[in-house]
Amino acid sequence: MKIKEIKAWMQEYGLACSDCSDKDSLVQFCIKNAKATPKAVRPKVPAGKTFWDAWADNAKEICDAQVAKTGAGEEGAKVCDAIRLATDSFFLQKGKQVAGKLKKKPEALLKTSYSEIYYDATRRIITRLTKHCLSSGNIKSCQSSSAVQTLMEKEKVAGAPFVMYMTNIGIENTNPMYDILKDKQGLDHDEL
Repeated sequence: MKIKEIKAWMQEYGLACSDCSDKDSLVQFCIKNAKATPKAVRPKVPAGKTFWDAWADNAKEICDAQVAKTGAGEEGAKVCDAIRLATDSFFLQKGKQVAGKLKKKPEALLKTSYSEIYYDATRRIITRLTKHCLSSGNIKSCQSSSAVQTLMEKEKVAGAPFVMYMTNIGIENTNPMYDILKDKQGLDHDEL
């Protein structure tokens, strides 16, 4: 293998060796880490979709999985439809607003949102919104997309700062995304 191929393998597996100065040390490092598992494969930026359509679809998928997990049934399905519509509307309105202010195209927001830290942070805040809406005290009110969008706009769900997220995805500021991922409030063990 060439050094370039070895480094590509290491990157795929999320490995780095600061002490490796030559090919032999890289090979030894790889042998030592041969049982490593590849980093989770990040989905590619969806072709032919807008920023808001892509994340509305992701929000529906996240919500549907949560409904299946909790057994929220038909009421949960209505919440998922409302979350999808609210996400589409919020990301459309705020995404275009942020893109316009920064003189960017909304496609740039989509590309940024699918990079590692932003993708994980977006899924985390949508998961928090979904859990909030599927809780017994909120399931009825969250069947309305306007009610869900108000939660997003007014940042009423703990740990789900949608407005702040949108601004920071526009300016490509990663610090708040790391804060979202560090905040374990309201998450199950398998989501950490």
